[in-house]
Amino acid sequence: MSWLETRKLPVLFAVSTLLPIAVLCWLGVRTLDQDRDAERQRRRDRLEVAAGRVAIEIDQDLQRIEAKLATGDGFRFLPERIVTPRDQPLPYRPDVPSVSVLSSAQLMTAAQLEDRNPADAIRMYERIAAAPADSDRGEGLVALGAMLRRQRRFDDALRAYNDLETLGSLPVAGGQPAALVARQGRGKVFLESGDTTRLRDEALAFARTLSTGNWLIDRASFELYHHEMIEPWGGPSADPRAVRRAEIVAELWHRWRRGRFS
Repeated sequence: MSWLETRKLPVLFAVSTLLPIAVLCWLGVRTLDQDRDAERQRRRDRLEVAAGRVAIEIDQDLQRIEAKLATGDGFRFLPERIVTPRDQPLPYRPDVPSVSVLSSAQLMTAAQLEDRNPADAIRMYERIAAAPADSDRGEGLVALGAMLRRQRRFDDALRAYNDLETLGSLPVAGGQPAALVARQGRGKVFLESGDTTRLRDEALAFARTLSTGNWLIDRASFELYHHEMIEPWGGPSADPRAVRRAEIVAELWHRWRRGRFS
């Protein structure tokens, strides 16, 4: 064997050893890629099937709503509101009148004290919250809850929000129902205090409260509650069928008001 042939032997050995390993590695990577592609395709297929089912359900909802409107069964359109059947509540309304809540002199005085003297502001808000007039009482409780949260007096803030919830649909804080503002306030207490368990419980309760359809709120408010509060706090997304139902009813109601639907 020549010197040159002797030098080639390690090279040939290395090639004959490494080449199969390289081929096996390439085949392994190729197989993994194919498996990933197959899994992605299966996921797409499942999503398409789910989307198809939702589309069918939405179409069925539309047909039921139109049938009820045509027969006068369940849904009824009035100039100032929509009457809905109990089994198909609307999570929001297509047209919510704006509500102006005027601040009393006491409320304005307390607001001016918030930064200069928080303790005096809290005492004033407590007096306003004890007043018999619901409008002043509601705004006082909203402000009192916020001030107590700023002072990290979380238990006291919860009591203020619990009192606020008893005012139900009374417009406060720019026209929102008092009970929904109370839900927001309690959620913020749990968020700021780091109580994740009670925060999630509040998010679930907030979602259930909205789903009843008992609130005079518009779509923007409904989406704000869900996207900025309920979902980040661990609650569920809005029911797509209920949202779609509200969209359909809103469109039909606007047509009815324009005289294009009867």
